[in-house]
Amino acid sequence: MRRPLARLLVGWLMMFAGGCLMVESALADSRATGRIVPVLLAAGGFTLAVLGVILRRAATRRAQS
Repeated sequence: MRRPLARLLVGWLMMFAGGCLMVESALADSRATGRIVPVLLAAGGFTLAVLGVILRRAATRRAQS
């Protein structure tokens, strides 16, 4: 992804997907699935959100240069 706009859009999309995964982890029924599934969903969501922030920052930093 060489274009800053593509990085920016993918960053926002990753942050949105990460937030959705974190919300899904809070809504998962831990009695039926155990504790490992919500923990994995939350960790994956947090990772996606952080990677999205990094992509967004890289896109805006490169656009300002």
